[in-house]
Amino acid sequence: MFQQDNAFIVFLNKLTDMVILSVLFCLCCLPVFTIGAADAALYHTVVKVLRHNQGYAFATFRDSFKENFRQSVPATLLFLLAYVMFGATCYFCYQQPDNLIAGVYVVFSMLSILLLIFAQLHYFALLGRFNLSKKERQTLTVRLTFRQLLSNFLLLCILIFAAELAVSYPPTLFIVPAAACYLNSLIQERLFPKYIRYQDEEELCKEAENPSEDENCPTTENLS
Repeated sequence: MFQQDNAFIVFLNKLTDMVILSVLFCLCCLPVFTIGAADAALYHTVVKVLRHNQGYAFATFRDSFKENFRQSVPATLLFLLAYVMFGATCYFCYQQPDNLIAGVYVVFSMLSILLLIFAQLHYFALLGRFNLSKKERQTLTVRLTFRQLLSNFLLLCILIFAAELAVSYPPTLFIVPAAACYLNSLIQERLFPKYIRYQDEEELCKEAENPSEDENCPTTENLS
């Protein structure tokens, strides 16, 4: 019963890892400007540890968070600024229901917030998953945001369900972030090979000592 490959033991190990990752994610999001680094670390760890059974949850999350921290902070602040700007516009214009122009601004702001959510989900997943230049990451984020509407809708449904569950039953925060990220990865890991050329989908190039020389490291030469 207590053999390492026993299905029940494997399930308990995965569940424990999800709890560890969810707690780490929530704690790392508290300063707000670290949300991007936490997103990237969570996605990286979920794919590597939970899906590919490589490494340990705590150490992998910690290392990824530290590695992506500097790159993620500017992007996080830009996303937050955009959310505040469009959110404020939507709020103030909504107070003028009889103004047609205000109504247009409300619709535009809501659509912009929706696109920002899609972009954020993809941007930080790419940051955690691959060694890409800033320009390549931005280009891929734009293409994933506008070209994969059905997949983005599914990602949005997962996000809304996870948020509703966490708000309605706060104790689920101990598992919801990692579980939602796992579901996201099932969708996003199918999308990335369409835009990034790499030989082994399970190869995490963040682990390569010399990513530019690693034959399994992704390239964006043939972006579709």
